[in-house]
Amino acid sequence: MFIEIDPKTEQLLTQTANLKGVSVDALVRGLAEKEANYWHERQEDMAAVERYRQTGEHISHEAMNARFDRMIRQARALVAKYN
Repeated sequence: MFIEIDPKTEQLLTQTANLKGVSVDALVRGLAEKEANYWHERQEDMAAVERYRQTGEHISHEAMNARFDRMIRQARALVAKYN
């Protein structure tokens, strides 16, 4: 694939890649992956908002805190198991 980029943007990409110690291709690939992830997550979030609008179904703060507490306990148990 060939993408035409203005000289200022090309210089910025080259400088940034050099600072990171990666190729421009690797830098652009990483940026594209981050952008794709952002939009995928945004799409999931908007679908969740729409489901909430349609059904009113949600997770309460209390339920979410209980879920976090359970996850923390599980993580601590795993750490204890392997230390």
